Amino acid sequence: MKEDGNIKVSNVHNTRGQFGYLQICNTLYHRLASQNETWRNVLTGNVSMDSVLDSLGDNELFRFNDLIKSLREEVERKYIFFVKYLTYSKPSMKKDDAPYISEDTLDCFRKYVGDIQMWKKEKCDNSFQKLKQNLADTSTGVLSCLDRKCTKSKLEEITTWWEEIYSSQDSLTALANYILAHIMLTNSGEMFASASSPRYLNTFKQKLPLSPQEAPELQMLALILNWPTDGEESVFDLNQLIQRMHGSYERSYKKYFRSRYLCPLFFLGKGQRSIVHKTVLERLGLNNQDWSNDWSDETIFQHPMIQTHLLKIEGVVQNYRVYATVGGRNIGVDANLRNSLWIPRQVSFYLGFTIRGPVAFGIQTKTA
Repeated sequence: MKEDGNIKVSNVHNTRGQFGYLQICNTLYHRLASQNETWRNVLTGNVSMDSVLDSLGDNELFRFNDLIKSLREEVERKYIFFVKYLTYSKPSMKKDDAPYISEDTLDCFRKYVGDIQMWKKEKCDNSFQKLKQNLADTSTGVLSCLDRKCTKSKLEEITTWWEEIYSSQDSLTALANYILAHIMLTNSGEMFASASSPRYLNTFKQKLPLSPQEAPELQMLALILNWPTDGEESVFDLNQLIQRMHGSYERSYKKYFRSRYLCPLFFLGKGQRSIVHKTVLERLGLNNQDWSNDWSDETIFQHPMIQTHLLKIEGVVQNYRVYATVGGRNIGVDANLRNSLWIPRQVSFYLGFTIRGPVAFGIQTKTA
């Protein structure tokens, strides 16, 4: 809690009310549907309450019509929030959110918005509806695919559906989601899949720099794609791209995530496989040492297999900040562990990207 003039402002965003709402909706659905199967269609919005009042057995129920009609939309809105909340952040470096939070929110979403198995029984020719069925109809949904352990074949379908949407709509968001889906696909499986470049990559780059008003997910993609990995200079001012990403994050997410640890989503890799998803590191870390998904333990970056995948960045620590040296310029980035910033020196590190911006991991003093 901190003072803002005469107003006390909490650093913690309380999600208990939103989660409690979903828990109540779960209970309500179970109670009503167990009494009368017609309620399933009413609560999911497939039929209107007034058209089935007789089968529900109580005309007095119509006074709750507005409330019942609002449930599906409200459940979907809260589910989308929790996907972002759980994908982009965690309580602390060492602590994960309880599994029941994601399990219960997904369970409620499937009850009200539609179960995937139910959708599969219906013929669906719409690419966006297919994406929604597979929880990948937003940028966050795409970015959470590997966290949800989507298979390679499913990621191939998701990539194709986003490409179809972009081809028909020429939408910047659809284009970005197609590229993100392709990146997730190349990071799937035990080892990397094919590292071929996605189609339309140059089309996206031609739209840069993005407007400051674009979403953090798009700003992150723009920054990652423009970060030099082979010693060349960036076409755009990296400091400006970082500031745009910071600004977009502050408008979109800061008030929700300010008390939480922002998880790295990607790391810079080597060669063609220049974008490495965090799950690749998590798999290697969990398979080779007692790492336990603890980002305060940076010994994971000393593992030879992880060093094989990641690109080492040269930089400098000065004035209690860390900078990446790119094309002779110092680019300010955040440090995962701030106790690495006490001593001014030449350093090397691995560069990760959270939804807020670039972060230095595994900072080491550069030897002469």
